[in-house]
Amino acid sequence: MRLLLLLSIVLISPSLHAAGGFAHSVSMDPETRDSISVSSPFNNIPTVGFMPLHISIDNRSTEDRQWSLDPQTRLLSGDWITASWTFPVKAGSKAEFDILVPLKSNNFNYRWGAQLSWTGPDVDSPMMQLPQTSNNSSSSNTPFLAFSDSLHAKHWGTLQASDSSLVSTSVDLSQAPSDWRAYIGIDQIWMTAQEWLTFPADKRQALQQALTLGADIAFVCKNSDEASLIRQTFNRTDTTASWKVGSSHVDLLLEGTDTTTRIQNLLRKTDAKSALIEDHRLSSYLDKAVAQIGTAGPLVLIFIILFGIVAGPVNLFILAPSGRRHRLFITTPIISFIGALILAAAIFIQDGTGGSGTRLLHVQVLPDQKQLVIQQEQASRTGLLFSTSFTPPPGTWVQPLLSNNLGPQLNRSNNSFSIDSSGTFSGEWFRSRTRQNHLVTSVRPSRAAIEFTPGPSPSIVSSIEVELSTLLILDPQGNSWTASNVRPGERTPLIPAAPDASRDSWTQFIADHQLKSLLESTATSVLPQNTTFYATTTNPGSLPIETLPSIRWTTPITLISGPLSLK
Repeated sequence: MRLLLLLSIVLISPSLHAAGGFAHSVSMDPETRDSISVSSPFNNIPTVGFMPLHISIDNRSTEDRQWSLDPQTRLLSGDWITASWTFPVKAGSKAEFDILVPLKSNNFNYRWGAQLSWTGPDVDSPMMQLPQTSNNSSSSNTPFLAFSDSLHAKHWGTLQASDSSLVSTSVDLSQAPSDWRAYIGIDQIWMTAQEWLTFPADKRQALQQALTLGADIAFVCKNSDEASLIRQTFNRTDTTASWKVGSSHVDLLLEGTDTTTRIQNLLRKTDAKSALIEDHRLSSYLDKAVAQIGTAGPLVLIFIILFGIVAGPVNLFILAPSGRRHRLFITTPIISFIGALILAAAIFIQDGTGGSGTRLLHVQVLPDQKQLVIQQEQASRTGLLFSTSFTPPPGTWVQPLLSNNLGPQLNRSNNSFSIDSSGTFSGEWFRSRTRQNHLVTSVRPSRAAIEFTPGPSPSIVSSIEVELSTLLILDPQGNSWTASNVRPGERTPLIPAAPDASRDSWTQFIADHQLKSLLESTATSVLPQNTTFYATTTNPGSLPIETLPSIRWTTPITLISGPLSLK
């Protein structure tokens, strides 16, 4: 959703919101020669995910110095994801840092540009506001579009004039991030063929990883030769102008006099990822698998009454009577401490420590990129937690999800979700004696693949680390094959399957486990594609993304899909 609520923040040093990304200079004491500049490839903040920032600090003093960028300030109700960073810079040197600012979660009706605060030597004006441009969209269903600077300058004015509800950012490709998470909030990105062909390999890989999560991409080509070169980068041998990569679409458009109109016709029309998250409801399968938190109402009421009596009249008139009121400084903390111990003991007796949870996975295998893209929806029920901090694998995106049992407003309970500069998650991602839901996504290096050997009696060799309970294949000609109990490293013969076996079985897996929203969207959109495999496993091994270690997780099924590697 792009509904705006701009806050009045006075910035001594103004930010620039124009094509070429976002640029901001931190106001420093006039007596200092130090400087801090902030830039981003985006000139508009996405609706979900992260805002990539590049920090450049020039420390011209004679001593080592350190500056900090502090979390978003919570000025409105709702759940927040905050992060903080520290930037040490040696004396007389210049240092550069790339960070991802997490955006506010589950509260798109009240979304605003993130406010950050600088602290450190000689910072004169600490407040910093990320950009947010005006638009007339009032629906989170509106996709967030991205155009390279060249296409934005050439076509955006006409596109927005024809449809004022469109929401976009221009992208300075020279600053394009090499972390796939920076593209989470983008639903469709546009660039010219030449821009893609000259794109650095690490940045191209990050964008290709984002494609598996629903970030469509489209290229404007000057001629058919450029279109052919684009196909080659995606290992296409045909002449089609549109195909799928994972759960996303790739489109080619030949430049002409009506390019703007044809861009408009190809603009993504489906729901945005922000809508899938905002409107998310936990799958009924997970909802039933994780027990509800029971409350012993009468016992809680008795505890509150007794605690009130002891902390009030007993404390005031017996433990610290008139003339000895100074005892309140001792008795009140002791009473509170004993009350906390009683509550902790009650939670321990009823729920134990740690917790239990269930998770569902969709794993996309990318053999060409030697990557795995893992999406995981999980629900947990906690008891007494001695620690709520966890450190997921690098490059992981964790998003809190609403409960099925409460309306959107009741779920916005001013929770604070924090991420520090080391990648440690803390705050209220997990709380004692609470039901909580998360969407967890990660990209990790892997040589996993399904190698397909064609012929009258085709076979496969799996290098996926787990045994596949079921395997369905659509070969390059669209023929269906199947196998079961496929072990890694062993050649397995395939047997013919019904023409629609892949679609029907995969759809049934999704229906049986009642996948919802973003997980359902990506799992469904990989169907049907030739030269693709669809598999399941009940023993996921190390595929799940680990979050809080003290929770005992079960993973009843893992869906795995990806392109075949042809021998």
